[in-house]
Amino acid sequence: MGTADIIPGISGGTIAFIMGFYEDFLSSLKTLNRLAFKTLLKGHFREFFKLIAWKFLSGLLIGIIVAMLCLAHLVSYLLNHETYRSLLYATFFGLIIAATLLCMSQIKRWTLLSIFLFTSAASLAFCLTQSSSMASSPTADNLYDIKIDNVVSDKPLRNYDFSTHTLKAVPASMLSAMLAKGAIPPTTLAYNYKLATWGPLEAFLFNSKSKSLDPWIIFCGALAVCAMLLPGISGSYLLSILGMYTRAVGALADFSSSLKNGHFDYPSFLILANLLLGIFLGALFFSRFISWILDKHHDLAIASLTGSMIGAIKAVWPFWSYRYALLPLHLEKGAQLETLEPILPSWIAYETWLAVGLAACGALLVFSLHIAAKRLQKKACLGKLSYKACTE
Repeated sequence: MGTADIIPGISGGTIAFIMGFYEDFLSSLKTLNRLAFKTLLKGHFREFFKLIAWKFLSGLLIGIIVAMLCLAHLVSYLLNHETYRSLLYATFFGLIIAATLLCMSQIKRWTLLSIFLFTSAASLAFCLTQSSSMASSPTADNLYDIKIDNVVSDKPLRNYDFSTHTLKAVPASMLSAMLAKGAIPPTTLAYNYKLATWGPLEAFLFNSKSKSLDPWIIFCGALAVCAMLLPGISGSYLLSILGMYTRAVGALADFSSSLKNGHFDYPSFLILANLLLGIFLGALFFSRFISWILDKHHDLAIASLTGSMIGAIKAVWPFWSYRYALLPLHLEKGAQLETLEPILPSWIAYETWLAVGLAACGALLVFSLHIAAKRLQKKACLGKLSYKACTE
């Protein structure tokens, strides 16, 4: 799940679904209930840990953190290489196709309603899925062109004009994060789109008053974690659509920078606190809803979840046309790969057949894990019941 969360377009929920612990994951989240939190607030820590599935959740959390720390640089390198990126996504493409086939086989009887839900979920996921570079910047966020020298690249860049040394169309929230990181000084010359004038950044950027409880930020956090819990839909991409991604990144950069400098950035803290509150509430309530659907209407739930994976398969299509751009928060990385449109590969190219082979390996891995899980379940069952009862 941690590996999936650092790869754009792939949901951690998809991996949980593929690996067969999706329902266990939801059930574990359900143990974080009102009684557990009341016990925690009373200071009864031993009873609190008895009430929650802390072994499962802590193990999962540790795995996610370890994967992110160990693989973030490797995945970043692979994603910025045209060939390696295709091979990485080809592997996940095979994983998801195989998982989809297995999930569809779990549906005992297809009805008109299950077909409708499958089609609706696939259509919704397809509409919400596209390459991250195609997500437009929020219109409510003012844009700036900023002067940046010493940019060297042997590739044409989408958002940088070499003739004027200008980084184009940077959102104000992203500029705040760049300033917090020290990537640019406050005196950097900038062009304000709204005011249609040039000036130093410090003349344009002002600290706005933050609300203690911001319903919109809470809603964005809740909706993002709902997307992460659903197989196929990327939570970070949904935040980009809602215009919250750059604001959240900017607040995180501001807050971490303030702590390093020995002071507390309260406005940034409020943004992050509201976002985390939304994520927490969304995870608690939405996990219960999905779990209830799986318990009461298993076939309909599986049809919907499978449809969302099929609809979002475009996000992991291995072959795309590319362009390059500068990432405002990571100017030191230089030109970074961006996807444009999915394309059909050349079948005479060696890389195409390598990608096909890796997709087959990904599919074989899923089928192998499925067979191994079935054998383990049967073995555990035989230890308690008769063989006939297990097979039934």
